[in-house]
Amino acid sequence: MDIEGLRAIAVLVVLVYHLSSDWLPGGFAGVDIFFVISGFLITSHLVSEVERQGRIRFARFYSRRIRRLIPATFVVLLATSVGVLLVVPRFAWHQFGIDIASAGAYIVNWVLAARSVDYLAEDAAASPVQHFWSLAVEEQFYLVWPILITCLVAAARRLGVPLKTAIACGASAVLITSFTYAHILVARGEVSAYFITTTRLWELAVGALAALVIGPLQTVLNDMARAVLGVLGFVAIVVSVVALDGGDWPAAPALLPTLGAAAIILSGRGTGSSGVGRLLSMRPLVWIGGVSYALYLWHWPLISLARYKWSDFALWQMLFLAALSIALAWLTGKLVENPIRFSSWFAARSSRGFILGAACAVLTVAIGLQLATVAASNALRAPNGAVPAGAGVLDSEDMAKSMGLDKWINDVDWVSPSPIEALEDVPAIYADGCQQSTSDPEPVSCAYGDLEAPNVIALIGDSKAVQWLSALDEFGRANGFRIVTYAKSACPFVEAEVLLDGDEYPSCERWNESVIEELAVLRPDVVVTSQVRGVAVDPAGTTSATTMVTGLERLWSELNERGTRVVVLGDTPQTGSNIYECVAENSDQLETCAYDRESAIAKSAFLVQKQAVQNLNGSILSVSGRSLHGTNEDITMLDLTDAVCPSEKLCPPVVGNALIYRSGSHITDTYVRTMEPFLSALLLEAGVGIENDHIGAFHGE
Repeated sequence: MDIEGLRAIAVLVVLVYHLSSDWLPGGFAGVDIFFVISGFLITSHLVSEVERQGRIRFARFYSRRIRRLIPATFVVLLATSVGVLLVVPRFAWHQFGIDIASAGAYIVNWVLAARSVDYLAEDAAASPVQHFWSLAVEEQFYLVWPILITCLVAAARRLGVPLKTAIACGASAVLITSFTYAHILVARGEVSAYFITTTRLWELAVGALAALVIGPLQTVLNDMARAVLGVLGFVAIVVSVVALDGGDWPAAPALLPTLGAAAIILSGRGTGSSGVGRLLSMRPLVWIGGVSYALYLWHWPLISLARYKWSDFALWQMLFLAALSIALAWLTGKLVENPIRFSSWFAARSSRGFILGAACAVLTVAIGLQLATVAASNALRAPNGAVPAGAGVLDSEDMAKSMGLDKWINDVDWVSPSPIEALEDVPAIYADGCQQSTSDPEPVSCAYGDLEAPNVIALIGDSKAVQWLSALDEFGRANGFRIVTYAKSACPFVEAEVLLDGDEYPSCERWNESVIEELAVLRPDVVVTSQVRGVAVDPAGTTSATTMVTGLERLWSELNERGTRVVVLGDTPQTGSNIYECVAENSDQLETCAYDRESAIAKSAFLVQKQAVQNLNGSILSVSGRSLHGTNEDITMLDLTDAVCPSEKLCPPVVGNALIYRSGSHITDTYVRTMEPFLSALLLEAGVGIENDHIGAFHGE
């Protein structure tokens, strides 16, 4: 068996997967194979050194690692930075700059882990260096593993235990602990489990154990047994890359490619005459394995940046990108990797390797941070201290007339928040950790407004509900209400089943049930709710607006029967694109970023909410005064559409120097705050006020 052949298999399945995941749905498992190979090779080297020298020479070890890995990394990250400047829209520079800096510091896996659980990062573009997460995991392992082996060797000598036995015990402890932790996080639905080092160490530990047992195993197994072991390992890898889809990763399903790779390694020498041995010893695969590290570095930046020019790859484009990746990998090996790696000058003193590594790391971090800083220098950036008027420039007459688009976008020379900062312009609920993730069904509540007030407004729903928190917080402070929030990502407050990305969303249903139970104890005066979803699952298993309307009616009626008034905040128009991105790229042509009012409303949940309110004979109060009054005083819908889109046909991206939209159809917190007077006036008109007699009746006063 040639280890380079196994490396080639690993990198090629990753390459194919990234070019077209339909071809190899489980091609991502190539990374898991790499982890096993790395654990095997590094442990073999360290154990051999301990046996020969009696200790690990740390300076020499780390210097060799630096010379082997960091120069090529620096070249690829530098080239990627140039590529970002050339083809990536400016709004993404900040994110990519941070990613490049963290890749250069080998901590990008933790950055991606944080982003994966950050609901606000849902619009984050695929980073051209996101594949560096696996390299970061390996480098962090390389940093710790020699130290742990040294401690285990010392313990073995003190206790009189064979060195390999002690190291095997340590590796087994790492494997069991890490795998258990991965299983726990996956069971909780923690998507960050995919990236973090602590859930991946077990795969490296599998390779480490293989290094420790391969010798004794070779003496036990004959050639036929080793050949069978190799075939079984190869079959496991084939099944992994063809059939697995990444669910529950990196827990139990990841055992298949991981143990498959270990089996091939353990099949060892003597399998050259077997099918697997001959395959892995083929010269083309051995050659690809020799450039696999550089090929892994180059392939994803080329693919991800190419997508800015070619949204969908034709076959010739895939072949071109694959060939270019291989060519650049070969050149990198010939001109960068090997000259430095095998340099006698660098080998003479370990300190030279450290200086080289430090220089490359510092330069890469500096380049990434500079890219992130350059992104912020947008033409529409607000002057220091500037406060946008936002909706404050509107009055009811403007909104009733539905003024034209030009009134709002002419002569705009700055906006706040800047498009680069739009995703961060959010209410406090996110920083307070008060919006539940999609995986967890347990309600999380936080309090705002007048914290000492006996009267309670419960703000319940998904992110389209909590986008109004800042305005409601101000209303609560001014009118004597405690605002208690119950929020869950992508989960509307409704008695109906909804889907999440086309799949069942059971935690949403359980969350709704739990929130209803908590409301029975809280007994709020008013429930304020909104949502982004306009359809729910009907009995036939399909989704329909009718089912959503029925579910809303049922829930709102139950709340009314308990003595709780329901106020529905009409969903804001669905723009169909990220407005902040458009503004960033078209600062001098803001009309390019306008969207059609009628279609945006039709795509939102507004019409579903309106139908449910009307079916219950509730009132619909409009910010422009165009209201519809019903007979049911306990159901009211507040329509702020004319404040979000004060135009008859095309809606502006900016009003009063305030950028209206952030992620998707979510309103920036800056603009919501400027709409507070309008929202407060509508709440008071709806009868929600500290002096309203009806409020006191909810508590039996």
